Amino acid sequence: MHTSLQVIVTLLNLVPLIAAIPSFIGHTRSDNFTRLPPSVSTYQQELGPRLSKNATLYFPNSSGYINDTERWAANTKSNFSVVVVPGTAQDVGATVSFADTYNVPFLAVNKGHGGAAGLATVYNGIQIYVRALDDIEVSEDGNSASMGGGVYQDQLVNYLFDRGKAACS
Repeated sequence: MHTSLQVIVTLLNLVPLIAAIPSFIGHTRSDNFTRLPPSVSTYQQELGPRLSKNATLYFPNSSGYINDTERWAANTKSNFSVVVVPGTAQDVGATVSFADTYNVPFLAVNKGHGGAAGLATVYNGIQIYVRALDDIEVSEDGNSASMGGGVYQDQLVNYLFDRGKAACS
C-alpha cells in the first residue's frame, strides 16, 4: 500500500515574522505614511553587521532592488526602503528585530505575488526576499519534511516525487 508523505511545513525561516506580529499590529496605516524610514547609512551600519556574509541589502534604483521588487501585476509598484536578501534563517530574525526596533513595517516575499493594496501597507518598509531559503529535507523515517521559507509548491512536489513521496495540497 502506497503511503503519502505527511508534510510538516516547518517554515523556521518565518517563525521570527510570526513572533513580531504583536508589535506590528499596533501600527496604523497612517503611521506608515508619516514616519521617516531609517536612512541608507542606518541600514548599512545597524542592520548590515547583524546579517550573515551571504546576506545582501539592495536600495532603490539598484539593479538588485529593481529585480527583487518586480511583481506579477504591472500596475503594482513597491515602496520599500530596502530589500534584504537573507543568506540564512537567522538573517530573517535579525531583519525582523531591526524592523521592530526602528518601527519599520516589513513583508516577506518569495515569488513576487501580492497586490497593490497589500504592498501599500509596507510603505517605506523592508522587503525580506526569502527565495534563496529553499532547502528541503525529508526526515530519516521518511514521514515528514522541513523546508525553508523560499520553497514553493511545484518545487516541493517535484522534490518529493523524485524521492518516491507525495504531498497533499
